[in-house]
Amino acid sequence: MSRKKRTSQFPSQNWTEKMDNVLHDLMVDSNSGTPIIVEGKKDKASLRALGIRGPIHCVHVGDPLFEVAEQLAHYNRIILLADFDDQGEKLTKKLASHLESKRCKTDLVHWLKMKKVFSRLTKDVESLNSLVSKLQVSSQHTIGKD
Repeated sequence: MSRKKRTSQFPSQNWTEKMDNVLHDLMVDSNSGTPIIVEGKKDKASLRALGIRGPIHCVHVGDPLFEVAEQLAHYNRIILLADFDDQGEKLTKKLASHLESKRCKTDLVHWLKMKKVFSRLTKDVESLNSLVSKLQVSSQHTIGKD
């Protein structure tokens, strides 16, 4: 019978640095005026709690995506940041298609990086703030034990 190697509940310090870098890059782009599109109010609140101060727009369930694209077409570039699950991926692809049809450049880089870094611990944007807080506390305790 083979045993699986036990892993810590929280990732390594190297992973924490990756998380910090991904969030910092998002913050810099957003705070310079590039808008972010998220799925709902809780996602927006989570990003605000993480220090994201730039424009954040919510796509509500049932909103026709072509109308969302029409409303946001005046931006040159938009960061798409849907959840990291299958539904979020579908929404991201559809919304990107609608926005690009309006000649608006969509930024998926942040979403792809965040999906890679966070998806093993959470599948949604609304959980990011609480996850980051837990990881920072865990990291401080780990550092203090060295």
